[in-house]
Amino acid sequence: MIKNLVLDCSLNPSDLNSNYQNVILKILKELYENKSVHSGYIISVNKIKEYIHNSIVDGITKVKTLCECDVYKPVVDDIITCKVNMIHINGIFVNKYNIKILIPNTLNIFDIQDNKCIYKDKIININDDIKVVIKQIRFENFNYTCIGNIV
Repeated sequence: MIKNLVLDCSLNPSDLNSNYQNVILKILKELYENKSVHSGYIISVNKIKEYIHNSIVDGITKVKTLCECDVYKPVVDDIITCKVNMIHINGIFVNKYNIKILIPNTLNIFDIQDNKCIYKDKIININDDIKVVIKQIRFENFNYTCIGNIV
């Protein structure tokens, strides 16, 4: 989903040249892409839409921008396709955009044998893509983690 986010960065004096706009975008990409913020997981910083504010503090230029970003924010009851990372006796670990999702085996709904999961009539292996419905979400220490179920 495309979202407009306010993102901050700092520039060194050597960054202030005729190419400063590209430098700012590069710094924002390094700081925010593939990271979680309260607005969601930032997949990519696409472009700077507006420069909101800047200031100089101790020789460092602080810049506040409005950026167009591709963002995924997990929502309860979302159905998403995820890659299986690990199969464990207690459940299956999958991820989507570095968001870790646990599918617990609390009700013994699937059978684990030889690093494979047998669910209904399907055999699930590590690195398989499976559909998951998100049931719980937690955002802590700038990371999302979720609990889900196999669809």
